[in-house]
Amino acid sequence: MAQHFLNIQEIINDQKYLFEDSNFTLLNNVSLNFAGVVPFTASNNSTMPWGAPLYNFTVGEPTFQVVNTTTSIASFNVSFENHSPYINLEGSLKIEIFNENEEPLGMTYETISVPSNSFYEKTLSVYVETQKITSSGHINFTFETSTFSFGPLVIPYGSEE
Repeated sequence: MAQHFLNIQEIINDQKYLFEDSNFTLLNNVSLNFAGVVPFTASNNSTMPWGAPLYNFTVGEPTFQVVNTTTSIASFNVSFENHSPYINLEGSLKIEIFNENEEPLGMTYETISVPSNSFYEKTLSVYVETQKITSSGHINFTFETSTFSFGPLVIPYGSEE
């Protein structure tokens, strides 16, 4: 008898399941052949709700506070809800900030612990190079957990010209 297991990484590769609540339809098929004479087949469907672990992932506009002539701090709010009854988000979040010229401004790691059916909201800060700051750019988020890896998720910021 074959057993099949749910592979979370394969599900997460379809980005919509990370960010959108949905339903899975499970199809079950069984075929038997009694004594090589009487064939029998049975099928059924069932629906399983799926809660997105990063539902309503939102990033606020970064603000830059000058520390000295070479260093500033970029701060921005990040929030989401873990709607998944199956996944506790335990791991790290890699955050990279780039300017409008695709130059890296700074990078950091944030430890995350967001249990199933919980809300996450935090102001994150990254030390960046003051001279490279431009009015727009993007922030990359890469998730590494024991359950799945995903990224980078690219979030633009600032005015696009």
